[in-house]
Amino acid sequence: MKKQMFLILAGISILFAGCMQDNSADLMEDIKQSQTKGTFGAQRFSNNTDQNHAIRRADTELLTYAKEAGVYLEQTINQLEDLAPTFQEDSFQADSLHSVLSTIHSIKQNSERFHNIRIPHEFEGFHQIHIGFITELTDLERVIDDMREPVDPRQALNARVHYENIMISHKSMEREFMSLSEDYGFH
Repeated sequence: MKKQMFLILAGISILFAGCMQDNSADLMEDIKQSQTKGTFGAQRFSNNTDQNHAIRRADTELLTYAKEAGVYLEQTINQLEDLAPTFQEDSFQADSLHSVLSTIHSIKQNSERFHNIRIPHEFEGFHQIHIGFITELTDLERVIDDMREPVDPRQALNARVHYENIMISHKSMEREFMSLSEDYGFH
């Protein structure tokens, strides 16, 4: 019995002695050093974008198109978010229909200008999503054009569905853009 008790106490004391070797400040310092230094003390890149920027140098055509795509995405989301209150209402008013149509025409003009820029092969997936976006935008325009006072609830529902599809397409374009941004290291 004494031998078992002695072995248990010896094991516990060894565990306590081992746990007291490093204090928490030393452990935190070791973690910070291991995160910032590689195996030979070389500084690591902070994320994939920085790594890919160093590995793959994007050409000027790609960077130019990426800049235009970023501006286009920012402009269109601002215009689409301005339309959100109209599609959240229960009924459409004649003046809101006119503002929706003018916004759609503005987005389509920007899209035509953007669509005429030469597309690098890296942005082909982005371009395909953009075509779907334009298709949904055209369908929404057609539905809004066909609306007459008083607006049929089925037409209003149809317009909301097209608006939601436009927002989904826009989010998909943003995701594709961010993926390409990470892959090619442009910001």
